[in-house]
Amino acid sequence: MKPLSGHRVAMLGQMEGRALARFLASLGADLGGPVEGASFVIDDLGLEALGGVAIPESAIHVSVTPFGSGGPRSTWQGGELVASAMGGALRVTGEHGLPPVKEAGDACTFHAGMVAASGALAAHYARGSHGKGQHVDVSIQQVAFSRNFNGVLVWQFDQRKLVRVGGALVYGKATVRAIWKLADGWCFHSLMTGRLGAPANQALSDWIDEVGMPNPLAGTDWLSYNRSTLPAEARAVWEAAMAAFFLSRTKHEIATEGLRRGINACVANEPADVLADPIWRRAASSIRQTACRRASLRSVKEQHKSPRPRFTPAPAPARFQA
Repeated sequence: MKPLSGHRVAMLGQMEGRALARFLASLGADLGGPVEGASFVIDDLGLEALGGVAIPESAIHVSVTPFGSGGPRSTWQGGELVASAMGGALRVTGEHGLPPVKEAGDACTFHAGMVAASGALAAHYARGSHGKGQHVDVSIQQVAFSRNFNGVLVWQFDQRKLVRVGGALVYGKATVRAIWKLADGWCFHSLMTGRLGAPANQALSDWIDEVGMPNPLAGTDWLSYNRSTLPAEARAVWEAAMAAFFLSRTKHEIATEGLRRGINACVANEPADVLADPIWRRAASSIRQTACRRASLRSVKEQHKSPRPRFTPAPAPARFQA
């Protein structure tokens, strides 16, 4: 299905390598070329910086910037680290009592790109009825903040601020371990609540029984299990037994036998694992071929690329307590 076949996306700023551009291309859109005649125009500059660019009235214009267009911080620059800090993610990533740890990759920017993609497709759908374009304005910082809605709820209900808990998840007042050491690596696993988690939890309990290890999970009614209300003392006993079990398993066992049993555990791949993966190798080859094709069009695109404006930073904001 290529719903954007026959449509062209003009890219301003540094949008060529963004997930938004790749997503639109995956739907059949052609990337590159001048703004004039484009069906979509995407930028990472914002409206203020594009005052001299004539966006076609029928084009869907998408801006993905650190703080959005038109607001008090619209002229501020900032990358992934700034968005993560001001969006609240850095408050909860890392080990308790230690400095924050940035999420892998450009998580905030990626999610902002997907929000922008949703808005672009909604505007494209609406264009089919009235023929007019719209401006989709996305603030990376605002999207980063929206990913931390659970922290907002905890404050509203309990007047508590979430803290860093390392390789664990916070549910209500419970801290649930999620990262486990294997015989030759690490994996992610968490006992989930409800009908989604019950079969996987029982499968893990059965596996522990079959290998003959101590199993305090045995006999649990998983449909009534609630990980946010399980007493901390009971959780400590459970997690000690689970830690011993996972330490006796290998990455291969978790990825194969664990998958067959449906325990919902995910192996943490190391760089060597990724490089050896045949699917990744095919994807890398495809990316290199795409990069070569784009390079052949670069000279044409340079003729139409608008210069990136230089901003004068706004006055520093008042200090606030995170």
